[in-house]
Amino acid sequence: MSIITDQSPTSEDPQPEDPETLLTTGEAAARLRVVPQTVARWASEGRLRHTRTLGGAKGPGHRRFRLGDLDEAALAPAACDGAQ
Repeated sequence: MSIITDQSPTSEDPQPEDPETLLTTGEAAARLRVVPQTVARWASEGRLRHTRTLGGAKGPGHRRFRLGDLDEAALAPAACDGAQ
């Protein structure tokens, strides 16, 4: 008798990350280890590149951040914290 185990990938398996993946403000904040308000402020100040979703009745839409841009910001923290 043999035991068959499930070899399907789990969420814990490392997956290659596409730098074009778009993240929400909350997801970006978690990746950069800051609160979402900080990410929103950095985006408003032009410190983080972002795009916006199509707007609804209340405004221009939600911010989305490219994973590649966030990784660049994480490698150059002085760009985000205002240090010169």
